[in-house]
Amino acid sequence: MRKKVLRKPFAAFITFLNFQIQCSIKSHLTQHNESDKHSENFERFQKTATRQQFLAFSQTENVDPLSKDLCNAFVGANIPSYKVNNPSFNDFLSKYCNRSVPVESTLRNNYLKVCYEETMERIKQDIGESFVWVSVDETTDTLGRFVANLLVGSNWP
Repeated sequence: MRKKVLRKPFAAFITFLNFQIQCSIKSHLTQHNESDKHSENFERFQKTATRQQFLAFSQTENVDPLSKDLCNAFVGANIPSYKVNNPSFNDFLSKYCNRSVPVESTLRNNYLKVCYEETMERIKQDIGESFVWVSVDETTDTLGRFVANLLVGSNWP
């Protein structure tokens, strides 16, 4: 009686596609790797791989003060950032600031994190090394969504 050999499946990770496949026979992968179809697809990928490179936005340098202050004002006044795209509001800001106003996605992607980090640093400096108290209140808004309000304060001024 012949014993049946069970092959353990292994995973191959295709790096340029960020894709993982399962295969139980390695020779299938090797055979595909040497095929014309694979070579053509790989060459096509390398030609199109010269895509635009994402440049990370420096969080501390090159921050436009108008955009940062506008983002802070919107967050502080609880105004949704899409309101900056309103034509009459945009015209008003452009007229009195004498420059173009950033669109909503620019504020959200580039300046919201900067404003958040500055606010967190200010809170940390205010609290310092003192003991803190925390109060959490959970409620629902008019649409039935759960909202948690968090208050933090220092015990020793």
